[in-house]
Amino acid sequence: MISLIVTSSCVDRLDTENFTLEEENSQIVIDGFISDQPGPYFVRVFKPSAVDDVLNSRDAINAKQVTIFDDQGNKEVLAGDRGRYYTDPSGMRGVVGNKYWVEVELLDGRIFKSTPDEIVPSGTVDSIYVKFESNKPLRGPTEYYFNVFVDATTGPNSFVRWKYTGIYYITTQLGGCWSWRFEQGPQVSDGQVVQNGKFKSVPVGTVRIDEYTFYNKFMVRIEQMSLSREAFYFWKTAADQFDSKESLFQPGFGTLPTNIYEVTTNEPALGIFYATSISKKNIFLTKDDVPVPVPPYTLEIDAPCVNVFAPASAVKPIDWTE
Repeated sequence: MISLIVTSSCVDRLDTENFTLEEENSQIVIDGFISDQPGPYFVRVFKPSAVDDVLNSRDAINAKQVTIFDDQGNKEVLAGDRGRYYTDPSGMRGVVGNKYWVEVELLDGRIFKSTPDEIVPSGTVDSIYVKFESNKPLRGPTEYYFNVFVDATTGPNSFVRWKYTGIYYITTQLGGCWSWRFEQGPQVSDGQVVQNGKFKSVPVGTVRIDEYTFYNKFMVRIEQMSLSREAFYFWKTAADQFDSKESLFQPGFGTLPTNIYEVTTNEPALGIFYATSISKKNIFLTKDDVPVPVPPYTLEIDAPCVNVFAPASAVKPIDWTE
């Protein structure tokens, strides 16, 4: 049974779902992570694109080789190209207590390397609950949604990131798919009250209530990711920039921390490669959890579901239960 708290209030909405990057910044960006969950893991190598642009071939940087190492003598060379590189699904996997780093060799001979980052225990996501809210805009019908909160237990330190993902099943005349909704910005454990190692009532996301998201049911997935002090400061700075609606990596706002440097000149790259332990928890919301009538789904369209409701996949998520 889902715990519900019913209120009515106005909530600021953020339109963008991705960090924006400053076009004039020509520094290389390298970002990725490894975790104690099954792979594959991804590393991106690119240059910042214009605001509201997306990663594409003109911004991606082809690397000669991308390799992940650990302090136990293991390494894996990643496959891929066009700025997107990935491990084998059955390849290297993070282990709590080990340290990991990435090395990126570019076609021009430069080599960028991250400082080693240790995987520390993540703690646990203890419970997920939602709070029903409504907002009446100046024009149009009343909007309804759930705000999502978590209670959690810390690991050895209180540096964590909470990652929200929402998934719902929907159909068109050509079949069904699972549509994905991602966090609007990073959520980190800054300013959260910790009592006896417990986080309480941490806001992590929003679920819009309409005929699409509640056609079938809506899955809320929360991942609690452990962070080293260096990774925490990166994500904290990123969250502050996102909340202020400034561009990520914008020089005028301040310096975004990095742990990646060119090995001969010590020239910094932008971005971060970090190692994390992840604790997950899911809940499902249905129409029965919504205290107002959900509009009927009447869309009739002769087009692939994955195109109409992108980002989406025709493959059922591994943690989706009927």
